[in-house]
Amino acid sequence: MFEHIETKFVVLSIFCVVLLLFAVMITVGKSIHEKKPTKAHYVLFMLMIPAIIMPFMDSYYTTKDINENTKMFNEGITMKCYGGFTPYLVSKDKGWTISGESFIKEDFIADMTRCFPPEQNQ
Repeated sequence: MFEHIETKFVVLSIFCVVLLLFAVMITVGKSIHEKKPTKAHYVLFMLMIPAIIMPFMDSYYTTKDINENTKMFNEGITMKCYGGFTPYLVSKDKGWTISGESFIKEDFIADMTRCFPPEQNQ
């Protein structure tokens, strides 16, 4: 599951957590200095939870999409995949093969995460 974690997404999440921790330190310091208890730091801690969880959710759903698309491909179902801006109809019957996390046919490569099942094809 963790092989699909996007490095840029993790860096962005860490940056958000660091900023939120800095904001927590400021609000706690301000409330101690003014001797007025505030609940703002609790809200900031609650905002950190999604920033920490999001990269793992993205990795889970990417892995799930790849597994589902591989299964549909092996069952012979035709999917609409995008390689750049161009859509391709991908299936075993049309001569496509699997290479890693992509579908390949001659010079064309379509990423498995950019494929959609038949009910979403238009």
